[in-house]
Amino acid sequence: IREELDPKDWPNLPTLILEYRDGAIQQEKLEKGAVLRAEEKHKEEMRRLEDERKREEVRHEEERKENERRLENERQQRVPHEMEKQTLIEKLKDQFQQDFLNAYNFYQTQCATHLSFGEYEAEKNNYVRFWGEGYLDRKKPPDPEQVAAIGAVEGHIQVVARAGSGKTLTLVNRALFLQQHCGVSPDEMLLLAFNSKVAEEM
Repeated sequence: IREELDPKDWPNLPTLILEYRDGAIQQEKLEKGAVLRAEEKHKEEMRRLEDERKREEVRHEEERKENERRLENERQQRVPHEMEKQTLIEKLKDQFQQDFLNAYNFYQTQCATHLSFGEYEAEKNNYVRFWGEGYLDRKKPPDPEQVAAIGAVEGHIQVVARAGSGKTLTLVNRALFLQQHCGVSPDEMLLLAFNSKVAEEM
């Protein structure tokens, strides 16, 4: 130590030792303080993240409950609408049974707000297909397009199809449907053909 010290500092060695020790202690305190502050900052950050996670969970839970309430409200609003729609479908089926020729007017005045035209057409075609099972040739049941042609009683229609596709049979089935179900008299119908063979077939 003597070699390291200035000769005039040697007499002050005890004081120097104390000052060095106090400086080391002070440095240690500073380092511990820094460590404690870093730990506290880390804990605070962890608490903030945990609080944020909890707030996010609460927000997600509130959103989930709100979505459930909204879906339930929509379901409750839909149930009466669906029930009314089903009631109208049943009335429409009765209309097909009782007065097929005026079913479209009934649809427009009573059902159009709850049933689309496509839904009306589907119900009508289902009825015609069901009717055909009891009255038409079961060996040659009409396909969906032929069913639509048989049941088309609103305005004029034109059926365009290739030769041998069943146009004549569809025309005959339409005449049968109009006579037997819709009550149209045979003398109110005129069926024309381009040759005698088809006329005999009809």
